[in-house]
Amino acid sequence: MNDRLAEIAVRDVLRDNLTDPMLQWGKEDRQWIHNDKPLQAALYPRIQIEKRTDTPIIPISLGFDYWEERILSLDVWFWTKINFKWTLGEENLVNEELVKHYLEQIHQAIKNNAKGARSQYGVYARVLAIGAPELDESGQFYLGRVTMSVQYFEGGCQ
Repeated sequence: MNDRLAEIAVRDVLRDNLTDPMLQWGKEDRQWIHNDKPLQAALYPRIQIEKRTDTPIIPISLGFDYWEERILSLDVWFWTKINFKWTLGEENLVNEELVKHYLEQIHQAIKNNAKGARSQYGVYARVLAIGAPELDESGQFYLGRVTMSVQYFEGGCQ
């Protein structure tokens, strides 16, 4: 296990458990959850997974064949173009309300699938914070972030 694989595990949990808002508009079979920053020309809404800071490595055994605990810090960003409408029941979600809804959906997907992520990928994923929606610097997008930690263990020398 390493940081790249831990990010992919988070991406796959989100891909398996979140509904693409573009499905209501007839757009099917697109990948909308990525580990890189979206281009302005991309189709939105999109989710971006970004490493937040350096990953601490904590040796947890002695000798040359020691185990390490690693705690990866990630931001999961939800991006939507201004005035994109998504219908939830009888309500149309747009801009800040759509961001708030999806930030909570991201939180619930991580929380509800924590046991499965542990058994399938070997990671312990936890949400630490849900940010407030904001307008991006270009004025074309609303976005918000969920901050999370992903803990995993790495075996000794190989």
